[in-house]
Amino acid sequence: MKIKNLIKIPSIFLMAVLILSIPLVAASVEAKDPKSEAKKDVKNIKELKWFAAGFLGGVLPFIPICILNAADNVQNDDLYYISCLFLGVSPLLPTTYAIFHSPVPPAEQLLGKPPDYVSAYTDAYKSYVKSHRVALSIAGCMAGGFVGAATVIPLIPENYDNYAD
Repeated sequence: MKIKNLIKIPSIFLMAVLILSIPLVAASVEAKDPKSEAKKDVKNIKELKWFAAGFLGGVLPFIPICILNAADNVQNDDLYYISCLFLGVSPLLPTTYAIFHSPVPPAEQLLGKPPDYVSAYTDAYKSYVKSHRVALSIAGCMAGGFVGAATVIPLIPENYDNYAD
C-alpha cells in the first residue's frame, strides 16, 4: 500500500499544479505589448495608395503647364499663374489628408482583449499609421514633383526676348 501512496501523492500534486497553472499561462499569452502588436499591423496598410496620392499631388500642377505650352493660340498668362499657384497647394493636399484622416484599427486584433489593451493598441496604431502615411505621401510628392519638373523644364523657352511684348 505504501508504493501506491508514493505514486498517488506526487501524481495528485502534479495534476493540481498543471490545472492551477492554466490561467497563469493564458494570462501571459494575453499580456503582449499592444504597441509592438500595433507596429506589426501597420505593415498591412495600402502603401501604394498613399504614395500614388502624393505622386499625383506632386505631378498634377505640371499637367496644365504642359497643355498650355502645347497650345499655341493661348494668350492668357493668367492660366500659367493659376497653374503655378496650384503648384504650391497641390502637394499639400494628400499630406494634409494623411495627417487628419483617422485610421481604423483592425477589429480582429481587438476581439476579446481587455479595455486598457484596446485603448493602448488603438492609440499606438493610429500614431504609427499616420506617420507611415505621411512619410509615403511626402515621398510621393517629392517623386511627382521631380517627374513633373523633369517634364516641364525642356518646354521652357531658351530665349525670353520673344515673350517681352
